Amino acid sequence: LSWTRLTRWRALLAAALAFWLPNSYTSRATMLPPQQQGGSGGAAAAVAALGALGGLAASLNTKSPDELYVTLLTSDSLVRTLDTRFKLRERYGAEGFDRLKLSMADIVKVTPEKKAGVIAIEVKDPDPVFAAQLANAHVEELSKVLDRLAITEAQQRRDFYQKQLQATKDNLVKADLDF
Repeated sequence: LSWTRLTRWRALLAAALAFWLPNSYTSRATMLPPQQQGGSGGAAAAVAALGALGGLAASLNTKSPDELYVTLLTSDSLVRTLDTRFKLRERYGAEGFDRLKLSMADIVKVTPEKKAGVIAIEVKDPDPVFAAQLANAHVEELSKVLDRLAITEAQQRRDFYQKQLQATKDNLVKADLDF
């Protein structure tokens, strides 16, 4: 075969392969994580400043708030919620949740972009509309998780203050009786 013929065959093979392979679209959603106050103190201080998330970050061994958000965006809880919402196991042919979790690692990429200060969520899917819906749903579900954590922290504070108030009332009644 001459070089020209070989080049033609390669071009034909590439064209046939392009038509044979299914289309894949990538949708990208970006989110701006909440900014921390103060510029000193390092990553540990920034994570500690997250309040309720600080304890969670310590238990997940994350070093920065961005890593915490990436961990939350790829967590089992969030994937289960998205599976329920979009029936992901059926869509991707995953037999169980563990198989779905493995395939989601190829479908969804969550990366912090340090220079831009954002977290990017990229979703690959043959349907561009679904890819966009799934990428945006990651941000929505993370917002719900963060709201639940904030409510939990507020409830803990309320319980603490109610106990302190009750103890103070009891001490006041006791002091009144002793007087």
